[in-house]
Amino acid sequence: MQKYLPLAFAALLLILGVLLSLRIWSIHLLYIDSKYRSTATAALQKVADEQGWLLSDVEIRAAESNRLVITYRRHGKGSDETACHEILIDPPSLTPCAE
Repeated sequence: MQKYLPLAFAALLLILGVLLSLRIWSIHLLYIDSKYRSTATAALQKVADEQGWLLSDVEIRAAESNRLVITYRRHGKGSDETACHEILIDPPSLTPCAE
């Protein structure tokens, strides 16, 4: 039994690495391009201000060259409803996800 523990641990690390890599890849533009990061931040802030959202209630799901896909979940008492939105970067505008 103990001789399989290192193999099980390695498999667990591999699965975790793949999952994290997929998540990081979906938002990699925010990490590698400072101009895109500042433009996306400004668009997200503008939309959040217009909607009266707290930025802590927003999760960025994907970053593409012309849009952000976000999940908005208002934290409050009771059940928290989740909504998917797309934010166009230029000009900043909010639309529901196509899903």
